[in-house]
Amino acid sequence: MAKEVKSDAPKAKKPLNKKVKFVWFAISMVIFVAGVLLAKAGVSFEHYAMKAAYAVAVLFPLLIAAQKTSFERVDENGKKNPLAYIMYYFCIILFIVLIPFIFWVNQFVSL
Repeated sequence: MAKEVKSDAPKAKKPLNKKVKFVWFAISMVIFVAGVLLAKAGVSFEHYAMKAAYAVAVLFPLLIAAQKTSFERVDENGKKNPLAYIMYYFCIILFIVLIPFIFWVNQFVSL
């Protein structure tokens, strides 16, 4: 039988694209605003399938933005990035706050 050879060579990391998190965040916010404008215009979000599709379209890109930001919270040297921490927790809190708004968008818009 052949012995397995262990390699201790460090793996090459892909460079982080720091703009991707903002693209995902912008996609989420554009879809959110479009849904609010549609609700203002009279489009009904009463069907569960419509609510679910809208929730996924808004919340999934927001979750991806938080995930992309989480990679930048600590760099290779162990130094913390406070702006990345703020952006990460902002995305998570916005995710939690938007859940009830998205599922009852008609009621919130009509206020």
